Amino acid sequence: MRCPWKWNKDEPLFGDPEAPRGMVAIVAVVVAVVVSATVLLLLASGGTLR
Repeated sequence: MRCPWKWNKDEPLFGDPEAPRGMVAIVAVVVAVVVSATVLLLLASGGTLR
């Protein structure tokens, strides 16, 4: 059986890290995390999204 939490070198999570598509996926994940963290901080500080 395959372990889903283990790194599978035959099927990398983001594809080949050297490929531009892999970099785009990593950058997209980082941007999503930063945006969600900023929104949470704004909501926690009582700010509105207007």
